Amino acid sequence: MTSGRDPWASRVAAIAILVIGVAACGGSSGAVDTGAPTDPPVYVQPTASTATTVAGGWQGTVAFHAVLDTVKDDTSTSGQGAFQEATTTHDVTQADVTDTFTVSGHDPDDLSLGVSSVDLGGSVSNGGTSLERYVFDTDKTNSLGCRYTNETGTEVKGSWSHGSTGAGSISFNHDGSYLIRIRVGSDPVTGATPPSPQLPKRLWETNTIIQGAARDCPGAGGDVADTAGPIVEWASSILGAYDTIDGTLNPANAGSVVDGSKTFDITQPEAKLNVMWHLVHDGAIVLPHD
Repeated sequence: MTSGRDPWASRVAAIAILVIGVAACGGSSGAVDTGAPTDPPVYVQPTASTATTVAGGWQGTVAFHAVLDTVKDDTSTSGQGAFQEATTTHDVTQADVTDTFTVSGHDPDDLSLGVSSVDLGGSVSNGGTSLERYVFDTDKTNSLGCRYTNETGTEVKGSWSHGSTGAGSISFNHDGSYLIRIRVGSDPVTGATPPSPQLPKRLWETNTIIQGAARDCPGAGGDVADTAGPIVEWASSILGAYDTIDGTLNPANAGSVVDGSKTFDITQPEAKLNVMWHLVHDGAIVLPHD
């Protein structure tokens, strides 16, 4: 459910659309907003629900907070002599996304060998801000002697909030170690996954004359408006196959609360992910035993 995309694929798609869009628009483009989305959601440490507990019951929260902040610039040249071109690229991917799962569960009926696993279910709230922007600036000269700069770009920018169901489990070992698994679920009635938010998307081309007559130079360019999903929609979806939410309780006295935090450095997309959990059991936790 991650909405990240290959930047090269985004560039190819942007250019393909612009070929059609520029011909249709024909007008000059406006100024480009280079700022990131403002007012990211405030990240609040999760706390246990204050609802009345049930014997053997579990309740609490698991929260994921992902932050992306990558800015890359590059310069390249092509062609020879008077037709040599210099291209500068400016890529920005920024996002701040939070998922908060509010879950509950219940011990199995038979506790003679302790609790090895408990199913957890509930709801998840999700929200964030996202900016994904790729810009190409090229200094060009055509056969008519016109020198001009050509800028081609694509940008997806905005904020959103929505929710869904959540499901998972917590499993225990006799030595006190535990593992939490949690995921976004589908609609319990229809089975459908929640639709991805659609953020404003802009594709543009701008030509600026440096030297030469207007009749010998390309037109001003144009803009195309569209929509697209955020680069990361669900913070919880970017965990890798070997990234685990785990910890250890005191095997001699496990207590009644499972809480902790863990930070992951994600490589695809490049992000920092923090996970915090706080689960409360009604009564002492009985770890697995012979």
